[in-house]
Order: sequence, then structure tokens, then C-alpha cells
Amino acid sequence: MALTLARLKRDRTDIPRYASNMTLIYLLRHCESSANKEGILAGRIGNIALSKLGLKQAHQIAGALAQESF
Repeated sequence: MALTLARLKRDRTDIPRYASNMTLIYLLRHCESSANKEGILAGRIGNIALSKLGLKQAHQIAGALAQESF
């Protein structure tokens, strides 16, 4: 299932009350890179820039998580 901005912002009223003292873990995969876009398996190659879409995805995730306290 794809992680979407809507899922990040979802209402958490479905979490049981006893879960308030539980740790919430966010799992995020990197945004689209220029290598991903070209179908290149970059592996451990360093310094691969994000594509334009990847930058947009990163800004969306940052906005969705900005109000969270870490």
C-alpha cells in the first residue's frame, strides 16, 4: 500500500485509548531520485539527486510531519 499525504494526515481516533503511551514509528522510503526515474539501480552509489517529483514528494512529507513532535 502506497504511503500518501492523506494517510500521513489521517485522523488517529481509531487508535485505542490504551495506546497513548505506546511508541509511534513512522517508516518512510526515500523519494524518487534521478536514478529511479531512469530505471537505474543506484544501490550504494552516493550523492544521487532527487528528481523534480522527488523534491515535491519530500516537501509534501515534510509538510505532513511538520506538526509532529519527535
